[in-house]
Amino acid sequence: MHDPGRLRPPIRRTNPSRSFGASSLVVLRTVVLPGSLPHALTGVRQAVAHGLAGVVVGEVFSAGTGVGYVLNQAAQSFQTDRLFAVVVLLAVTAFGLNEVLPAARGGPSSSWRRPQAGSSAADTAGGRP
Repeated sequence: MHDPGRLRPPIRRTNPSRSFGASSLVVLRTVVLPGSLPHALTGVRQAVAHGLAGVVVGEVFSAGTGVGYVLNQAAQSFQTDRLFAVVVLLAVTAFGLNEVLPAARGGPSSSWRRPQAGSSAADTAGGRP
């Protein structure tokens, strides 16, 4: 479902920048984009998962080569070793893609993260008390 609240950042994030004289472009670059990046990357993670499943299903039904074809042939000829090898390959691929995408969040969006347990507010504010 569409969340209209994500289209516009909260005023409590944009007003401080504007009060210090930041232009609209600076606010976009330093507040709006880093604030929306986690939501965009969540959408990318979901798209990768659905895309991987769609490719496999499409290959099972219509391809003459590929992972889906090998999976279908192994299942029809009762070759469980090949079947499990393909399933493990797909699981490792999905796991790898799922782990790589959150690592991309460490860039500009890291300043928006909440402090983790055990760290003080001074640690996250650049060492200021």
